[in-house]
Amino acid sequence: MSVRENVTLEASRVLVVNDAHLGQDLEVPSREREARLVSLLREKAPEADLVVLLGDIFDFWFEYRRAIPRRFFPLLATLYHLARTTRVVFVEGNHDLWMEDFFPEELGIPVVREGVDLDLSGVRVRLVHGDLLDGLSLGGKTTRKVLGHPLLKTCFRWIHPDVGIALAHGVARLSRSRSDHEEVPEERLVEGARRVLEEGYNLLVMGHLHQVLARKVGEGYVLVTGDWMRHFTYGWLEPDRFEVRRFPSHEVVARLP
Repeated sequence: MSVRENVTLEASRVLVVNDAHLGQDLEVPSREREARLVSLLREKAPEADLVVLLGDIFDFWFEYRRAIPRRFFPLLATLYHLARTTRVVFVEGNHDLWMEDFFPEELGIPVVREGVDLDLSGVRVRLVHGDLLDGLSLGGKTTRKVLGHPLLKTCFRWIHPDVGIALAHGVARLSRSRSDHEEVPEERLVEGARRVLEEGYNLLVMGHLHQVLARKVGEGYVLVTGDWMRHFTYGWLEPDRFEVRRFPSHEVVARLP
């Protein structure tokens, strides 16, 4: 199977981006969000030795055997060329969990379901999308198990792409409209982060919540990197600083420690 559960990496400068939900037109149209993401990758990725796509880059992704979504060609082409010179890894989110072998085999970008264990020059970091974190997404693990069932994917494959993708985006729109009105209490986030940090990590980095948050939890830190839908923020990690920056100014909007 091309998709792994976890991956362990080493790096010293890391670019993190998440929650672009490409394919769904919102306040900023999808094509404009994609163009901004391509610009970010061209501008900042050469300064990094690892790029982590931390889930929900696509509002919906499905791999037909002989077709790929044409509307994402600019980003896919950029990622293909980027992966020739810079290590890139894709962590599945709850919207793009139907990934199989296209990214690993055609783009050279490994895909992981749960997250990345990162040695940041001696700093132990855990990077996850966030929907599987205890207390953050009710039924997150069950939802992934149901939606990721091979039988469901097999049935969906028989639907013409023009129909299937439109249908999936409609369902995703309804799902997000409900989640947009659900605020996660900070104490739930802190408790979920604490459980991860107690496993020996110094820093937890995540998306999913569509907000920016940086705070100390116990002896470690949690950094929530916002989104690429409204905030256009991204994470930048170095051994002595963990930042959330805003594009295109690259101003620092949150910093740890």
